[in-house]
Amino acid sequence: MRGSILILFGILLINLAFSQPMFFVEEVNPKEVKPGEIYNLTLTLINLGNEFATYIRVTLDPKDISPIDPIGRFTYFIKKATEAEYSEKYFGIVKQYEKLTVRIPIFVKLNTRDNVYITPIILRYKDPDMKEHMQTLYIGILVRGYISIGISDIKVDPKEIRPGYNNIRIRIFLKNSGTSEAKDVITILNISYPFKYSYSSLPKIFLGNLRPNEIKYVDFFVDVSRNAKSGEYTIPLIIRYKDNYDRSYEEVKNILLVVKPRPYVHVYKYNTVPKILYNGERGKIYIRIKNIGEETARNIEIRIVPDVSHPFEFEDKTFFVSSLKGGEEATSVFNFKVKGWASENEYIIKVVIRYSGDWEEGDYNIYTKEDYIKIKVKYREMPIRNYIVSSILVIVIILGIIIGLKRLRR
Repeated sequence: MRGSILILFGILLINLAFSQPMFFVEEVNPKEVKPGEIYNLTLTLINLGNEFATYIRVTLDPKDISPIDPIGRFTYFIKKATEAEYSEKYFGIVKQYEKLTVRIPIFVKLNTRDNVYITPIILRYKDPDMKEHMQTLYIGILVRGYISIGISDIKVDPKEIRPGYNNIRIRIFLKNSGTSEAKDVITILNISYPFKYSYSSLPKIFLGNLRPNEIKYVDFFVDVSRNAKSGEYTIPLIIRYKDNYDRSYEEVKNILLVVKPRPYVHVYKYNTVPKILYNGERGKIYIRIKNIGEETARNIEIRIVPDVSHPFEFEDKTFFVSSLKGGEEATSVFNFKVKGWASENEYIIKVVIRYSGDWEEGDYNIYTKEDYIKIKVKYREMPIRNYIVSSILVIVIILGIIIGLKRLRR
């Protein structure tokens, strides 16, 4: 008996609860939004109460701290049960089991992290007795941001790249302009000829995480081939990262490097006259240089730098050439003597070429190139007549000195 009374009391409470209008959320669109975007939040509500509702007002809770904010007025009035626009005021009625659709413009705050955010919707309405009611409904909206990694700046040191340059630093600044954090960011500079990685550089650099609006940089070091042609070169930069759901992504951005022309002078050919050199003889060496660069070389200095142990005496160790255009050649001549004590050997001599760029093209650099040449010396015994003549000359010089001293004493 007591159980029956409790059941009847429960049914009575339910009837009392639904004897007034009661709204429920049937559908929400969109279900997924992105930070920084504007949407029309469309709500489909249904009245499951026993009475109709009138004077209906719908609002987002202004005290709500979720990243979903309304645009315009905070209160929206209902016109029809099937299509309700926020911009129209109409105190109509919504009957039992009748649906209504509300559209509310919303803005999703920037830098909102990925999550499902619970947003309260407040309804105010009157029942048939004109008694006012307030009801709070809750909807869940998935905020899923996006990752947008781009190149914000590039700095190259030195600023001008020319063929033959080594250890050029390419500093690339990356910015995440998206709304979600990029995790485990890896960058790969996919270089090819005429570039190669410097000895101090890594082809792959781990950058870590990149938060929204955060900027980080990576440094790559490259060398440029001395045979590189001047012009613009596009180098792919591969960027790999993961999102908050550990999904992997790969993007390719291109960077532009400009290689400017430069002169490149080196020893092209050389030969000695006579071809076979012996100790104690005099000879000449002809050194032919050539500019294989694309730019004019100016104020060219060719300098012979023999080792102190070499058995050579050069009359002049420096030769000058005013200028050489790309592809042009010039020949320098050096006179020298092989010392008598020279042993049979092949001697390697350093040749230093120093020249300047073409200032008319804005190249004020000074370039230095080291090359090496070989001089082969054969040994042979000095003739006996040379020894006799040399001995007589020494005796005559000594006698002259003695006679001169005696005259001074008198």
